[in-house]
Amino acid sequence: MVENRWTAEAFGRLAVELYDIEGLEETADAVVQFALQAVGCDYASVVLVAAKQRPEIMALTDPRLAELYQLQIDAAAGPLITVIRKAQPLLIRELVDTRELPARRTSS
Repeated sequence: MVENRWTAEAFGRLAVELYDIEGLEETADAVVQFALQAVGCDYASVVLVAAKQRPEIMALTDPRLAELYQLQIDAAAGPLITVIRKAQPLLIRELVDTRELPARRTSS
């Protein structure tokens, strides 16, 4: 019951915070900061996708995610693209196997 009370209180605080925020970027940042606590994860992000447009990275808790996401967006492959196509959220508990990720391109 304590966890449910914490969750309800946390969502209540998030709702109040989101109500007071002006702007999409600030809202996305508040959501990823909330996710760190609510899910107990190390990293969180918000990527928006408008109809027939490329994904747009809105907020990240770690700048290293930007490169990882950009590689997937450019290659049109990887877990981010799969999530977008399936329209379902994804929680990656541990990133050990990187075979699904596009290879980093090197320039000569």
